[in-house]
Amino acid sequence: MNVRTDAIAPSPEAVAAAFDLPWPEAKDLAGNLKRVLSAATPIQPDAQQAVSLIRNQSIPCFRHKTLLQLVREGRTEDAIGYLESVSAGFVG
Repeated sequence: MNVRTDAIAPSPEAVAAAFDLPWPEAKDLAGNLKRVLSAATPIQPDAQQAVSLIRNQSIPCFRHKTLLQLVREGRTEDAIGYLESVSAGFVG
């Protein structure tokens, strides 16, 4: 199943409002969230569940931070790498 992440990814305007960010930061964050959402869909094909995974599931190997927290800290590549590892079946 191929999920259209652009249909559910937040717009820069929505990100700016939700996180009280200026436009350039909101645009970057929205783009990074879209990338993480795309990486999450092989693990969780249901779009709403993928969003929930990013927002709510704490990840023990990242000191129990959520993927959203990682992205907000500028660690998008770490979040994507984690999701790719899980998708490939790596455990440990």
